[in-house]
Amino acid sequence: MKEGVDTKKGGKYFKSAITVALLLLSFVIVIFACIKLNEALNRQRIENVSVYTWFNEELLSYDETAELVFDRNNTATELKIDGKKQEIETTPYFYNNERKVLFPQEMSLVQPRLNNGQQNRVPGLSFIDGVSITPRISFANFERELGSAFLFDGSDLYFFVNPVKMIIGDEEMELPVFSFATYNFNHELYVYNYDESTAKYYENVDSVKAEAETYTIDLVTDTYNINGKSRLLVQNVGALDLLK
Repeated sequence: MKEGVDTKKGGKYFKSAITVALLLLSFVIVIFACIKLNEALNRQRIENVSVYTWFNEELLSYDETAELVFDRNNTATELKIDGKKQEIETTPYFYNNERKVLFPQEMSLVQPRLNNGQQNRVPGLSFIDGVSITPRISFANFERELGSAFLFDGSDLYFFVNPVKMIIGDEEMELPVFSFATYNFNHELYVYNYDESTAKYYENVDSVKAEAETYTIDLVTDTYNINGKSRLLVQNVGALDLLK
């Protein structure tokens, strides 16, 4: 005689299978939610920008081939030129048809008249906007007006927030706001005039200074003078406190 089917035992197996299925479904839902949350946290926005920069005496223009990548907090995180991330050069990028500058690497912001010549770090992909009368520096969610100030990359490059008079040996020239200059260990000097979009090269330079209204920079010794006192510029930009 055949034994009958144990309905209680079958029902128990059925309930166990339902429980396992529900647990698996819950697990899948949790994984899916985590993926979506991660995508939201890492959501990026890409903005095409028209900029130009300098390589020695050559002007390099990137008309809509430059890309700025922003994170979900609207903070610039990457600069790409022709699809390649820019990670080394400190030479600034200037916006075409807009009075705005982008600094691809961290810089030292020197404010000679603030706290006996305060020097602070500004992160890479900071901006200076010169549309208003007083230039403004911004990065992430931070923004501040700049008065008496200049930027230094810790090595060769000086960016002028104020008009300066360059004194190169016996030669003098006036440079407007947003101009910059580089001086290297080979005694080579490049001077870039923002308003004229020109570059000048000098070799065997042993003396070069930039005179602003309230301070003077010595590009040979990496020092600046204010009120008759000379101060050394910090070369290790990363050791400076972040501008706040």
